[in-house]
Amino acid sequence: KVLPTMKDFKWDLPDCRVMGDPIDLLVFNGYSRGIVDSISFVEVKSGAARLNKHQKAIKEAVEDKKVSYKVFK
Repeated sequence: KVLPTMKDFKWDLPDCRVMGDPIDLLVFNGYSRGIVDSISFVEVKSGAARLNKHQKAIKEAVEDKKVSYKVFK
């Protein structure tokens, strides 16, 4: 609840979806305007907190473009 009020929070709140674990937020940038132009994985840390091994693996998969989209019927 506090996160969107922070000065450096740059995403549109209606575009954000809270996951909590293993990543705090998925942001579908532009969703509220009807056009998603990118997706952001957002992990929130404070102080000296660091990514855990699962969060690091997710970060690396995204950076290595090992992301896919599937439709399951």
